[in-house]
Amino acid sequence: MKIKKCMAIKNIITAKETMGIKEVASLLVKNRISSIPVIDDQGSLIGIISISDIVKIFLPDFVPLVDIDFIKDYGTLDFSMEDVKKLATMTVSGIMTRKVYTVDEECSLVRALSMINKHNVKALPVVRNGKLIGIVSNVDICRRFLEVWEDKNKGEN
Repeated sequence: MKIKKCMAIKNIITAKETMGIKEVASLLVKNRISSIPVIDDQGSLIGIISISDIVKIFLPDFVPLVDIDFIKDYGTLDFSMEDVKKLATMTVSGIMTRKVYTVDEECSLVRALSMINKHNVKALPVVRNGKLIGIVSNVDICRRFLEVWEDKNKGEN
């Protein structure tokens, strides 16, 4: 089975690197998606921005420490006026991931799922000649596997 059988090709939500963080965060939350491909004016894929990228902005500096089990209270999520001003000026280009794992439409579902698992991502942009043509998520692949399984099950009954 190929990716082209299950990738999303309509209404693909994309971002530009000049977009503000608040706007992108709103798109992610509103559409219940975990990441958005970032494209340039020609439609070429130049990065991806995820909920994780945005959430990292709000985490205290000590959170990435290897062993922080001894900390019982991480404090509250407070924003100073300085933080609010800083966030208001931040754009996608400042926090997006530029190294994007992609697949083409002829990629097998198993290979795509393997890449999703190996690189710990939830979706892969589908490209043709560097241009974004779709996106496939772990949910899309799982849905397709279930459809095939149900079809096979019907044949046995």
